[in-house]
Amino acid sequence: MKEIAQIPAVYGEWVAKGSLWEFVVNNRKGGRMFLVPDGCTHGELHEMAQKIEKVELTCSLPDVILQQMAPDTPPMHVTNDRQVV
Repeated sequence: MKEIAQIPAVYGEWVAKGSLWEFVVNNRKGGRMFLVPDGCTHGELHEMAQKIEKVELTCSLPDVILQQMAPDTPPMHVTNDRQVV
């Protein structure tokens, strides 16, 4: 039997504030909980999210990576399974 992971997702947008990027949550829309089966691909996750409305999957880079990059490095758009950890 496949395990199911719960992935919380929130509506919002990345905003540049000075030399840093900050994710600003859209409090009006709130969030959703996606139930994702083990082995779900990026494409399948994106398809699930697109059924709700147009979405972009993004994430902030881990601090250990950001320490090696410029502070104004923008958030990364997740576009394939290799980028999902």
